[in-house]
Order: sequence, then structure tokens, then C-alpha cells
Amino acid sequence: WSLKINLSKTSYCVFTTAGYRVGHETKYKLKLSLEGSQIPMDPFPTLLGITLDPKLNFKKLFENLTQKITTRLLIYTTVMLNPENTW
Repeated sequence: WSLKINLSKTSYCVFTTAGYRVGHETKYKLKLSLEGSQIPMDPFPTLLGITLDPKLNFKKLFENLTQKITTRLLIYTTVMLNPENTW
């Protein structure tokens, strides 16, 4: 097997019990490199549509889902409550 890593999609995250706080990136910054390129830190990576956070409590995921649901509900109610719209 020859595994080819896409460096533009590669990042790392440090999981801690403290979670994401002020100075998180400076405190947990690692010097990781691959093929001479520095791998960036991403405190909130998305993997298969799930947004992770440093404490693994999925707070960021639920915030994103709440925003999407609220937006879609507003669109739905606007369309359904407008009597001029007939399908």
C-alpha cells in the first residue's frame, strides 16, 4: 500500500480536559512537519461532517447544527406562511 497524504487537508488537534481557552494555540502548539511542510493546528477540525473540539464535548458541533436548523426553519415558516405561495 502506498498512502498519499494530502498536505493541504492535513492538520492536527490537541485534545485536553481543559478544552479551548485563551492561549490554547500557543500552549499546545507542536512543531509537526511532513515532507518539509509545517502541519497547521486546527482546534476545531471537521471529520466526516462532525466538528470536534479540544475537550470532545461537541459544543461547536451543536452550535453549528442549531444555526443550520434555525435558518432552515425560518425559511420554511416564511414560505409556508406566505399565502401567495402555492405549489
